[in-house]
Amino acid sequence: MEWVEAVLRELSEEETVRFVMGVWAVWEVRNGVVFEGRDVQLRRVVARVRELLKEMEEVEVAAVEQRTRREQGERGTRPGEVRGWQKPSHGLVKINVDAGVKEGDEMGIGVVCRDENGTVQWGWAKRRREEFTARVAEAEAVLVGLQLAKRMKVRDICVEGDCKELIEALQHGHTGRSDFHVVIEEINLFCRNFNSVFWSFSSRNFNLIAHELAHFCKVGGSLFFDDSTIPSRIVDLGAADLNGRM
Repeated sequence: MEWVEAVLRELSEEETVRFVMGVWAVWEVRNGVVFEGRDVQLRRVVARVRELLKEMEEVEVAAVEQRTRREQGERGTRPGEVRGWQKPSHGLVKINVDAGVKEGDEMGIGVVCRDENGTVQWGWAKRRREEFTARVAEAEAVLVGLQLAKRMKVRDICVEGDCKELIEALQHGHTGRSDFHVVIEEINLFCRNFNSVFWSFSSRNFNLIAHELAHFCKVGGSLFFDDSTIPSRIVDLGAADLNGRM
């Protein structure tokens, strides 16, 4: 402990972060040696440090962007800024997804599919007892949306959500070893079931149907609807956000 304290006193803030990441990577490799009989490879330690630093930087960038978006939202929409839910390109359907995480172990998922005219085709809502971080929950919502799209025999889709970190990870093929990146890998593999998949980011203000559905059910409950059984609340939200009146 004296050695660690002496080292930390001489390091800058950035160097301290790298030191801690290095210690964490060494501990992971040590566990692999002790419990799994792996060989010690220095390059694995170095690669893991770089990977952890990259993931940390991505989280920091996402936090700054989220704070900026929140501040812009508080000031209101800027002149010339697009308002309302945006229709997908011709030949595509848009699947909006969202996840709602409450303190404890509750998670809700909302999925809604709309055609190129903005008409709601089908949707799904479920709340279950499961503990996820917010970004892992958002990734799970995308995976559920893709699974439903396959079941509904949709082949060309645009998936839209309000978690920018997630959408950028999917757009740019980010990789990693965290729980978040494990779900990202599952999503990428599942996309093979479609002819084409596009990713789109939307602010929370224009992802309201999926957000509403993510909080629609009580714990343990679920709801599926098609174009003939749409709840009136969803109909109203669809008409409002399509015209930018939210």
